[in-house]
Amino acid sequence: MKFLKKISLKKKVRNYIYEPKQINDEFIYLTVKNIYIVEEPGSIDFGGSEYAPAKILALSPEKIDKNDKYGWWRLKPGNYLIEFNEEILPENGLYVKIFPAHFLLRNNAYHPEIFFPLKEEFLKEYKYIPLLVGEPGISIKQNARVSCLFIIHFKSEFFPPS
Repeated sequence: MKFLKKISLKKKVRNYIYEPKQINDEFIYLTVKNIYIVEEPGSIDFGGSEYAPAKILALSPEKIDKNDKYGWWRLKPGNYLIEFNEEILPENGLYVKIFPAHFLLRNNAYHPEIFFPLKEEFLKEYKYIPLLVGEPGISIKQNARVSCLFIIHFKSEFFPPS
């Protein structure tokens, strides 16, 4: 197992907000583009023929001052979906690990850790990530760093190249 380093990471991700704050030696901070609530439930079944995604509604960030460039989401305790600004480019043989940044954890918010092959079909499925917000809630500014992305190359019989 080998973690991609800074130079290689930069080639696998697009749409950075501010590279010096986001790209570290072994990981990239992902930033929040949108936050959604689930309005109506979706459905899943074994075969996939009855799959229907949940209906979601984008929340609008509020600007503190009308001249502010970016606004804030003031989230109450509950469940949300987040969408990242950054776009991860597919490549066979590589895997993605995304976990919550310490900024979230310290403020009683969390999203699940995610691990998947860096393939186009998986990238589409992981467009939205659940965000769980605990008491008393949290304020998140547009483009805030909320997650850490590692890209991993495996040379193992357990994770054969695709």
